[in-house]
Amino acid sequence: MRSKRLSQEDGESYVLVFDVGDEVMNELKAFASQTGIDASDFTAIGAFSSTVIGFLDIEAKDYRRIPIEEQVEVLTLVRHISLDQGEPKCMLMSCSGSRREYARGPLLQRNLPATLGFILKQSPGPFAPGSTPKLASPSWGA
Repeated sequence: MRSKRLSQEDGESYVLVFDVGDEVMNELKAFASQTGIDASDFTAIGAFSSTVIGFLDIEAKDYRRIPIEEQVEVLTLVRHISLDQGEPKCMLMSCSGSRREYARGPLLQRNLPATLGFILKQSPGPFAPGSTPKLASPSWGA
């Protein structure tokens, strides 16, 4: 992943460009740790080589996994980075489309980009503890 700082006027802003084979969650968390970002919002576009999106099953209180085993276009990728017990936690919500279908929801699996670019803007202060509900934050081990 490559990064470039854009401005400091209303908080730090960065462009992040992920390379083929980068693990998005790991790289994003490492970037947040290295730069000391404890709260940020971001948007991204690009493509994943494959992905797993989640659909919230309220009755089961868990996500139903929707694997897409082909390259998908990332139509929208948004959400935030916050701290969880002092460590960066990434929540990514995606709307992705393939040749035959599209899916939207949280990314449940580390995804390898075909190409992916982020605009990340640091928030003025950390998000309040618990601002990311546990039900909406699946554990992906990253």
